[in-house]
Amino acid sequence: FPNPFSDKLNVVVRSAGVLRCRDLRGKIVFEQPLQPGMNELQLDHLAEGMYILETEHDRIRVLKF
Repeated sequence: FPNPFSDKLNVVVRSAGVLRCRDLRGKIVFEQPLQPGMNELQLDHLAEGMYILETEHDRIRVLKF
C-alpha cells in the first residue's frame, strides 16, 4: 500500500521471501528480498505505469503515477 503509488510502496508478508516486480511485458524490473512483516520498497526509479508484484505465494497489480 498505497496503490497507486508514486515513489514508495509498503508490502506486508507473513514469511521471508523474494519480491519480483515485472512490467506488463513480463520483464523483471526490480527484485528485493523480503522479511516477515512490513517492507518499504523504494520504487522511484520506475517509470509511470502498471506493474505486477510477485512473491512465492502471491501476485498483485500495482499502478505507479
